[in-house]
Amino acid sequence: MKPTLLLLALTSSLFAAERPEVTVPRQTSGDTAVQPTWEETLTITVGTMIGGIMCADWVRERDADNSRKLRALLIGGAVLVLGGELIGHSGLCPLVKRIWTTSFSLVSTGMCVLMLAAFYYIVDMRGWRRWTFPFIVAGANSIALYLMSQLLKPWVASLWQRYLGKDVFLIAGPEWESVLRYPAIGLTFWLVAWWMYRNNFFVRI
Repeated sequence: MKPTLLLLALTSSLFAAERPEVTVPRQTSGDTAVQPTWEETLTITVGTMIGGIMCADWVRERDADNSRKLRALLIGGAVLVLGGELIGHSGLCPLVKRIWTTSFSLVSTGMCVLMLAAFYYIVDMRGWRRWTFPFIVAGANSIALYLMSQLLKPWVASLWQRYLGKDVFLIAGPEWESVLRYPAIGLTFWLVAWWMYRNNFFVRI
């Protein structure tokens, strides 16, 4: 795994020759931050994707033992998180999810790498696999789940309300409405993915 390549891909947009004079409000204060162009945002997103590909290749590397793989994932994830936090809080590039800034991309990618390290230790090194079945079902049809989440969330929520009552998500009070709504929608999507899994129906590219 070559973390230098990943860091270069993720931070390249910080040093673009020209940046537009478009500002967006920062959520934490009254000042503003420069909004990246779509080319810069694409560069950052591709950098995140490259990070995932690199981690997958590293986990499947046959010439490295499990301890070395785990150590590299932990170090790489920690470096990405700390680097993103330093860039974000230095004022160079704020942490803003809405426009997927470089600092946010570094932090989010680093957290994903650390989560991968944790799962790699639990599942591959310790052999605790039985609890992973719900994730296996989701991973087998991740494209279908993504499309459903983008296209069908309002419709699925309306089905819950049609058959269980319009206040089904308000039984614990308005403040818990979203807490009940989105797990119910997610469970519905997962059940569809489970049916697809049992019937060997997979959406792939």
